[in-house]
Amino acid sequence: MNAFLFIVTGLIVLVGSSFTAIAPIWKEKEKQFRIIGVGLTVGGGVLGILIGLKSAAKSDALIRSTAQILQTSGKTLSGVDQTLQTSKDVLKETQENLNKTKQSLEIASQTSMNLKEASSYASGRDAYPSIVPYAVTREDGTRQVGFALNKQGKYPLYGLRVFIGKPYKASASDPTIQTLGASRQFQELDGNASHPLWFQPIPEENSTFYSAIMSARNGNWEEVINVQKVSSGIASRWVLFKSNDPRVSPNKQVFDLADENFPPGERKRKVYPLNGVALPLAP
Repeated sequence: MNAFLFIVTGLIVLVGSSFTAIAPIWKEKEKQFRIIGVGLTVGGGVLGILIGLKSAAKSDALIRSTAQILQTSGKTLSGVDQTLQTSKDVLKETQENLNKTKQSLEIASQTSMNLKEASSYASGRDAYPSIVPYAVTREDGTRQVGFALNKQGKYPLYGLRVFIGKPYKASASDPTIQTLGASRQFQELDGNASHPLWFQPIPEENSTFYSAIMSARNGNWEEVINVQKVSSGIASRWVLFKSNDPRVSPNKQVFDLADENFPPGERKRKVYPLNGVALPLAP
């Protein structure tokens, strides 16, 4: 718009100057032409001045508006910077809280593990006793079969009671079981040491069964031991059964082990916890 007004002003001044220039040609109208030319020139100049002042006012307003925008933008950028700094502080605090939470969880996990470990030590957890049969030759040359107690597992056994013996039926019609053997008690059994419990002469029978009844704080067990006569002397097989409930007879098999020279045919035979029906008569 301002450009258009400047063009119009220029045309007015140009026309005024033209009238002033051609006035001498027409003598009779020279005075009128000069008056018109001067009027147009002066009018165009005044109009140009007004346009310039208006443009200057607009420019000043534009500059002020731009300054306000820049000031507002500066404040906005300052606010954004503060927001970013606040966000950075919040993220830092969040990270610190996460680290503290992680440490708390690690401490809780370690405490839980320590409590579980303490509980395992107090109860015996999955530890169990076992009786191992072995051949013994005395100083006088007498051959015997011995029975030694071992502990299996990481934790101690507490209040362990052990009875190892040779069970018999009282009679063919009486299912009552009589057992000849030896018993031991251990307030606490730990470590890998072997504890001899009982020694017996080599049995006259080709196949003899022995039984070990054991109980502790974390369960009760029955071990069935079969001693077989072989060409080299004796060979043994021992099978352990367990129950976690003291009111229930052991019925869950823990292991089934045997000497290398134990008869293969007998090795395949199924072994169960002893019962009166399968036992020999008392001697």
